[in-house]
Amino acid sequence: MELCRRDYLRDVLGFDLAKEANRDIYMKVTQYSIKTLGVLKKGENFTVTCSVFLANDEKQHFSFKQCVIIDGAIICIGIFSVNCVMASKRNPCG
Repeated sequence: MELCRRDYLRDVLGFDLAKEANRDIYMKVTQYSIKTLGVLKKGENFTVTCSVFLANDEKQHFSFKQCVIIDGAIICIGIFSVNCVMASKRNPCG
């Protein structure tokens, strides 16, 4: 799921984690919940989806909803709340 979020940030939102880290800006997971509905077995092909939504009406926080899907069936749902931080200041970016 993390790799999917990273690709989504870069490809859809235009936020490249490596480039932003050079500017002292990082994306930090602040909270997550994962609900498993099935089992992923070794060798199975699966798809991970990703969508983003604003969380709690706060400017610096947003969340990703992700699903792991096998043969059209959702086997896992994850909600990951994240924010953008400047490491040198240890506080959220504005």
